Amino acid sequence: MRPRTGDEIALRGTTANVIARDGGIAGLHHPDGSPPYDVRWGAGEGVTPYFPGPDAYLRHPVAGGDHARSR
Repeated sequence: MRPRTGDEIALRGTTANVIARDGGIAGLHHPDGSPPYDVRWGAGEGVTPYFPGPDAYLRHPVAGGDHARSR
């Protein structure tokens, strides 16, 4: 997982194809993109450091409003 500022991080729910939570990468602590990441989870929740687990994946914004998925 190699995020860039502006990417989205999503956490899978317990049901197939359900996202339990998602947020935007607001900042990186290390130049190589290793965790923790500063993530803005939602409106009013602020930014928190996050160490991704096996249920997390990145979505890179792509021109046209779609997302490319990566692990």
